[in-house]
Amino acid sequence: MRSIYHTAGILASMFIEFGETRMRISKKTLRSVGRRKNIRDSFVYDIANYLSEIGIEFIEIERGYCLVKATALNGSKSYTYKKFREHNNLDTTDQEIVWKHVNEEFGYEDYDENE
Repeated sequence: MRSIYHTAGILASMFIEFGETRMRISKKTLRSVGRRKNIRDSFVYDIANYLSEIGIEFIEIERGYCLVKATALNGSKSYTYKKFREHNNLDTTDQEIVWKHVNEEFGYEDYDENE
C-alpha cells in the first residue's frame, strides 16, 4: 500500500507526462496507483488536498476521477448574479423553488433545508 503523498505524486507525474489540462482516471487505476484493494473517502479527500496544493484539482466523477489544471479554469466565462436574475425569472427568495430548479436539471434530491 502506497502512502497518500506517494499516490498523489504519481498521479501528478502522470498528469505532467500526458501534458493535458485535464485527465480522467478510473477507480481501478486509482486502486492500482495507490496499491489498494479499497478506496476510502478519506483517501480521495487527502489526495485532492495534496494535488490542490500544487494547482491540480482532483474531482470524483461518475466514471472515476478527473484531474484538472486549476489555471485552465481561469479562462472560464464569468457570470454575475445580476446577469442571472436578468436572464432567469426564478424566485431566489424561496429556497424550495431554487432547489426544485436544481433537482429538475441535475436530479439532486438530497435537499435538506436544515443544512
